[in-house]
Amino acid sequence: MTSITEKANQHFVPKFYFRNFSFKQNQKEMGIFNLDSNFFKGRVPIKHQGAKRFFYGKDGELEEFFCLTEKRTAPLFRDIILKNKLPRQYTDEHFELLYFFILLEERNPIHVKLFKDVFSQQFSYVDKLDSSFFAKQNTEKIEEFLTTENIHRVIFHQSINLAKLNMDLQYKVLVNENINPFLTSDNPVVRYNSLMEKFVWEFGSYTGNGWIGVKIIIPLNYKYSLIFYDSTTYKIGNSKEKFVDITQNDADQLNILQILNCNENLYFDEKVNKKYLEIILEKSKKFEKGNKIITKEFKNPQEPNSIIVGQTKSNLRTKFSISKIKIHSGRQNFKPTNEAVQMREKAKEIYNYIENK
Repeated sequence: MTSITEKANQHFVPKFYFRNFSFKQNQKEMGIFNLDSNFFKGRVPIKHQGAKRFFYGKDGELEEFFCLTEKRTAPLFRDIILKNKLPRQYTDEHFELLYFFILLEERNPIHVKLFKDVFSQQFSYVDKLDSSFFAKQNTEKIEEFLTTENIHRVIFHQSINLAKLNMDLQYKVLVNENINPFLTSDNPVVRYNSLMEKFVWEFGSYTGNGWIGVKIIIPLNYKYSLIFYDSTTYKIGNSKEKFVDITQNDADQLNILQILNCNENLYFDEKVNKKYLEIILEKSKKFEKGNKIITKEFKNPQEPNSIIVGQTKSNLRTKFSISKIKIHSGRQNFKPTNEAVQMREKAKEIYNYIENK
């Protein structure tokens, strides 16, 4: 009989990450704002936030794995925050940092739900086309596949390759020395693509792994946000600076992205007050929330009498524009091809290598 882990309260956002937003750096409490109820409180226990009971299952294996990755990543966070030190690109530390963010994103309840919803919608669509299809299938196996615990195992196995697809991205730290600090949330990893935003894109998401023009942003504490970006598309600050100062307007735009990307809760330290939250929340209402499922039908070019049904997630679209981020002149006249995914050349090489292994 499989033993049940003592770690029932399993975090999808690690405690070590939230501690960087703790009240007066006490490592135990932080502020919270719930978007549904407008509940604001300046101090709540960190240990109860970003967690669900037995979220990764009762055997403790996945929980233990995630704890080990966090132990390797926490010192890298400390180096960035306390020493202004970023790992060199293509080192083990670089991969660990990127891999942590991919896992943090993929294991979030929002993405687990998206995973389930995609398959659920596909099953419903198939059932409409052929009501006898599922009668011929092993539905128990399908239900087993869609359990939360199994989805986490799928995520675990695919995340290493997803991290590899992003290893060519450059990274810098955006520094907010302004009055109003960075917020974080229960889904802190934000993806954005300013290059693709100007196009009407019928294929759905354009912020996936390997995409041209993608930016992946996560606040590290009240002052620092780490940004991974496609350096063939964007220039951030000057070539030598790794820590780039931004304006209050820039920081506000990043906080709006956190609001639109989160599920329920925003988090912050003592430097955030309710008045600022109300102002920034009002500004965010002009834009649609992210992480919605989009279902698309396409004619199959190989078989004219058949269709392809695809599910993807919605894109954040706020006309996000930071003063220190510029699109390279060589990308100004970029036009997408008719391919569903516009991959960076380096990412395409990595993808082909993984596929042909």
